[in-house]
Amino acid sequence: MMLDACEIYDCVVMAENVWRDEHCPDYGYAYCVCPIEVPSCEGAWDCDQIEIHTYEVIAYYDLNGDGAVNPEDMISDDHYDMLVNGCDTNNDGTIDYCEMHVCIVEVENAWRAENCPAYGGI
Repeated sequence: MMLDACEIYDCVVMAENVWRDEHCPDYGYAYCVCPIEVPSCEGAWDCDQIEIHTYEVIAYYDLNGDGAVNPEDMISDDHYDMLVNGCDTNNDGTIDYCEMHVCIVEVENAWRAENCPAYGGI
C-alpha cells in the first residue's frame, strides 16, 4: 500500500498533536488542511487490482490448467492472436503469469496516459 503526499502530511500533523499533548498540553492542537494537490484518476487500477485482473485473465483463458495461455487451451484464434501479439514478450507462443502481468501494467499505463496524464504510471 502506498501513501500519497496528503496522507503523509496528515500523519505529521497527528504526530505533532501527540507531541503537543505530552509537552505543551495547554497549547492546543494543530488543525491543518493538506496544501498539496494530489492528482487523482477515476477508474485507474492500483497494484492490487492489476494483480487480481492478471489472475482473472489467466484463469479465464487457461482452459487446460497449466498456468499459462497457449494453443493447448483451444481458445479462439482471434483471442489467442491478440494475447500473443500484445503480451508474449519472449515470443515462445505462451503467455505466463509474469508476461500477462507486464501486459496488463502496460495497458493500464496507456489508459492512464490517455485519460489522466498527470496521474502517472505504475
